Amino acid sequence: MVDPRASVINERLKRVGRIIAVSSGKGGVGKSLVATTLALTLARRGCKVGLFDLDFTSPSTHLIMGVKNVQPKEDK
Repeated sequence: MVDPRASVINERLKRVGRIIAVSSGKGGVGKSLVATTLALTLARRGCKVGLFDLDFTSPSTHLIMGVKNVQPKEDK
Protein backbone atom coordinates (compact mmCIF):
# COMPACT_ATOMS: atom_id res chain seq x y z
CA MET A 1 0.00 0.00 0.00
CA VAL A 2 1.33 3.42 -0.97
CA ASP A 3 1.25 6.11 1.71
CA PRO A 4 -0.76 9.04 0.23
CA ARG A 5 1.13 11.51 2.43
CA ALA A 6 4.28 11.01 0.36
CA SER A 7 2.69 12.53 -2.75
CA VAL A 8 1.34 15.47 -0.73
CA ILE A 9 4.77 16.12 0.76
CA ASN A 10 6.47 15.83 -2.64
CA GLU A 11 4.01 18.29 -4.17
CA ARG A 12 4.51 20.82 -1.38
CA LEU A 13 8.30 20.56 -1.59
CA LYS A 14 8.45 20.74 -5.39
CA ARG A 15 9.47 24.40 -5.43
CA VAL A 16 11.84 24.17 -2.46
CA GLY A 17 15.42 24.60 -3.64
CA ARG A 18 17.31 23.69 -0.48
CA ILE A 19 16.58 22.14 2.90
CA ILE A 20 18.88 22.71 5.87
CA ALA A 21 18.24 20.29 8.72
CA VAL A 22 19.34 21.15 12.25
CA SER A 23 19.37 18.04 14.41
CA SER A 24 20.97 16.36 17.39
CA GLY A 25 20.61 13.11 19.26
CA LYS A 26 20.24 15.00 22.52
CA GLY A 27 17.68 17.47 23.70
CA GLY A 28 18.38 20.87 25.18
CA VAL A 29 21.44 21.68 23.09
CA GLY A 30 20.02 24.72 21.28
CA LYS A 31 18.75 23.27 18.01
CA SER A 32 15.72 25.56 17.88
CA LEU A 33 17.84 28.61 18.65
CA VAL A 34 20.36 27.70 15.94
CA ALA A 35 17.61 26.96 13.38
CA THR A 36 15.77 30.20 14.18
CA THR A 37 18.95 32.29 14.03
CA LEU A 38 19.92 30.65 10.73
CA ALA A 39 16.47 31.31 9.23
CA LEU A 40 16.45 34.94 10.35
CA THR A 41 19.99 35.51 9.05
CA LEU A 42 19.18 34.02 5.65
CA ALA A 43 15.95 36.07 5.46
CA ARG A 44 17.84 39.27 6.24
CA ARG A 45 20.20 38.44 3.38
CA GLY A 46 17.24 38.29 1.01
CA CYS A 47 16.59 34.55 0.87
CA LYS A 48 13.06 33.20 0.92
CA VAL A 49 12.92 31.16 4.11
CA GLY A 50 10.52 28.82 5.85
CA LEU A 51 11.11 27.42 9.32
CA PHE A 52 9.53 24.13 10.40
CA ASP A 53 9.99 23.18 14.06
CA LEU A 54 9.34 19.46 14.34
CA ASP A 55 9.76 19.20 18.10
CA PHE A 56 6.94 17.05 19.43
CA THR A 57 7.72 17.33 23.14
CA SER A 58 8.70 20.94 23.71
CA PRO A 59 8.61 23.21 20.66
CA SER A 60 10.19 26.58 21.41
CA THR A 61 10.55 28.41 18.09
CA HIS A 62 7.41 30.45 18.79
CA LEU A 63 8.93 31.56 22.10
CA ILE A 64 12.25 32.49 20.49
CA MET A 65 10.40 34.51 17.82
CA GLY A 66 8.16 36.21 20.40
CA VAL A 67 4.88 34.86 19.00
CA LYS A 68 2.07 34.93 21.55
CA ASN A 69 -1.51 33.70 21.74
CA VAL A 70 -1.15 31.13 18.95
CA GLN A 71 -2.22 27.51 19.19
CA PRO A 72 -0.87 24.78 16.92
CA LYS A 73 -3.28 23.67 14.21
CA GLU A 74 -3.24 20.32 12.51
CA ASP A 75 -4.61 19.96 9.01
CA LYS A 76 -4.96 16.46 7.61
